[in-house]
Amino acid sequence: MTPEHDIDRRLAEARAAFEAAGPPREQFQCGLRYADLLADKGGYQQAIDVLTRIRPLAGDGFEQGVVSQRCGWAYVRISKYDKALYNLREALNLLGARQGSFELALVYHDMAWMHYRQGYLEQARSYAENAELALRCLPSRQDPQVTAVQADCHHLCSMIESADGKYQEAIDRAEQGIIILERSNDILGLSAAYNKLSSIYQTTGAILRAFDYQRTSLELAERSGNPYRRSISLKNLGELHYVIGDLERAFQCHSDSLALSLQAENLLGYIFNHAGMGRIHQARGDSDTAAEELQLALAKSREIRCRDRESALLADLADLCCDCGSHRVALRHLERAAALDNERGQDPSPWHAVVAARALLGADQPGRWQEAAEQLHGVLSRPLVIGDEEFISIPELTMAARLLLGNAYHRLGIGPRARESYALAKRLADEFCREFTADQQRSYRQRRMIAEIDAAAAG
Repeated sequence: MTPEHDIDRRLAEARAAFEAAGPPREQFQCGLRYADLLADKGGYQQAIDVLTRIRPLAGDGFEQGVVSQRCGWAYVRISKYDKALYNLREALNLLGARQGSFELALVYHDMAWMHYRQGYLEQARSYAENAELALRCLPSRQDPQVTAVQADCHHLCSMIESADGKYQEAIDRAEQGIIILERSNDILGLSAAYNKLSSIYQTTGAILRAFDYQRTSLELAERSGNPYRRSISLKNLGELHYVIGDLERAFQCHSDSLALSLQAENLLGYIFNHAGMGRIHQARGDSDTAAEELQLALAKSREIRCRDRESALLADLADLCCDCGSHRVALRHLERAAALDNERGQDPSPWHAVVAARALLGADQPGRWQEAAEQLHGVLSRPLVIGDEEFISIPELTMAARLLLGNAYHRLGIGPRARESYALAKRLADEFCREFTADQQRSYRQRRMIAEIDAAAAG
């Protein structure tokens, strides 16, 4: 029996047991089991509904804390962060006296994920460390439930390290998680882990390797029957197809992922997919439709108070405004994004800085061109760190900065330095696609940025 059919069978059995349960204690235990399986299947809202029904049946504060933890985690998965925070704080209060319990370790784990998803990296790191410490103190460290959470902590810490620019550490963490998951044949966890490895390799520019890992992730997600995991793998495949310029496949992946995100009520997936489709329309030259897609994503980010995504989308909208010649509007979007980053104690992303330079180059004052050149020098003079959820890789960002720096030098009348910068961008673009197939190289060369680099270097 495949894992998908197995979980369907167990779900049906758990539902029947829950509906047939008699005394309150039996109802509570059966309901908790049913809710856990619903969450495993990606039915997070249904799990919340069951947990809400059994909450009055909790026998003591510990059981109330368990229900709050399960609700909090389900809300994290569907990106309803206010409700997640309320439930997880309640769970922390109720379970805090049970130091050394598996359930308390789960709360720390869930709080770490929630803060990571909102872009609060230091808080996420702190909670993740607490979760790992709590897990190490458990007497039953080889229990399958414990090892599953240990593996997921490796996965989460991999994401945090990647967001901090520590890519080898991120790879090491992801691989440690995979070792644990392979021992237990945890298909769902392996799908998430291979997805993470793919994202790291995409960030560093190893696109073909990223494709391999992401296809493995999707295959495992399909075997598991979990729409949430399938939606994430398809979204990331869409981004990879976008990188090589295959816009048709990129759009199909995002469309399929969006349908699954809606099925799983994954609001963050909704945001990422509309943003991805917006960038595809932008690449096709359809600015109006691109703006509509990005605004849908931005509105949902604001609705769920996901400041990380809101800031990133404002930078994307600023880039689109530059396409349309609306450079002052672009700078206003970027000012708002910078304010959001400041609220979270984060510096603006390198992508934000590159788009800002592009907006400054659209002005008609040489002083602004000089400002753009200085900003681009700042980007290129330090190691680049790309957030885990950014759509652009380090080599692509470097190419964009080199191209724009060449444009700045050209406007300032410094021809030799402009040619030097264009040549460096061209060298990066050629190296980036060196291992692509002939078809992939053709579509990659048709990307607007790559075509501009080729033209500038040839001129």
